[in-house]
Amino acid sequence: AVCSPIGFSYFGSTPVGEVIRTVTVVQSVAMGLLALPFDLAGTWADDAIARPESWGAPWFLGAVVLVGCALGVAGFLWRRRRIVSFGILFYFAAMIPTLHVVRLPTLFGERFLYLASVGFCVIVARGFQQVIERPRFRRIAAVALASVVVLWGALTVFRGPDFRNDFSFWSAAVRDRPKNVNAHVGLGSLLAERGDCDGTLPHLEAVATARIGRFAGTKSLAIARATCLLATGRSADAVHVAEAWLSRHPHDDEMRRIRDRAQSPPNP
Repeated sequence: AVCSPIGFSYFGSTPVGEVIRTVTVVQSVAMGLLALPFDLAGTWADDAIARPESWGAPWFLGAVVLVGCALGVAGFLWRRRRIVSFGILFYFAAMIPTLHVVRLPTLFGERFLYLASVGFCVIVARGFQQVIERPRFRRIAAVALASVVVLWGALTVFRGPDFRNDFSFWSAAVRDRPKNVNAHVGLGSLLAERGDCDGTLPHLEAVATARIGRFAGTKSLAIARATCLLATGRSADAVHVAEAWLSRHPHDDEMRRIRDRAQSPPNP
């Protein structure tokens, strides 16, 4: 698989079989979010979508059935209701990036549903049209449509403040997914750029101790962690972080300078 341009991928060196099982589950989760968009978060990882450990895992088999049924319906209706088939196929085509053929730094995000939702809306619109063509169902359809507009509209209003800026977005991501490594990387990096070491360190420590270690190996986060440890008076911890990095990257002059500052005696 091709790696993402920014230098690291969510799956890293994960075996292909595990990647296939996980992205299949992602497809079923995404379909559920379009139908019932209530469990929302800015970024998704193992804390919300567990990796199936075997081909017989129940949530993987359920995802296979759901995706298989959707594609089967698209094939079955191709001649009878081609617009429905188009909507289904358009949805899956738009979701191709979430298959991680080109490896991405995040497992899944709601932004991947923006284009895919066009296909979903085509299917819903066609179904609604079929219902209102039957006079006895028109009142029920009108109530259902009004309910969807009110509920989904309220959800949009309540979620809006989370997207005011980068800080509100990543703060909401940590709030909604406190075990999500991606969220801690985003908020920790942002706070580090602002020079808020007291706010940064808890997030970088969460990244360093996470089971998913792909971020811990990035230079920017290692530098930010060592620098903030030094700035907050934790020189011994800063040396430990620097030494751990230098053991893998012995010629990194920037980290070497941080280590030397941490080891130097304080000015009288």
